Amino acid sequence: MKTTIEMPDDLLQLAKAAALARGWSLKHLVTQAVEHELGRNYVRQDSAGAHQRSERFSLEITRLAALNSAAWTAKKSALEQLFEDRDARNY
Repeated sequence: MKTTIEMPDDLLQLAKAAALARGWSLKHLVTQAVEHELGRNYVRQDSAGAHQRSERFSLEITRLAALNSAAWTAKKSALEQLFEDRDARNY
């Protein structure tokens, strides 16, 4: 979810520097700080679900590719054809 946060300029610059020093995005730093303050780690809870969704997506792409590979024409890229076929099936 997107949100807007107002904070002093000097605090924002310190946050950006801290994120950069850790190799993180500002979004990741803010998320970690809120999770730490709340005493919960929502990222870990969601990572299993994200992994499962990723695996399901990968399997669906493989299935669609197998179903449609014979129908693909040289005029379209495989990805364009795949999305067109997916949209036609209302996925």
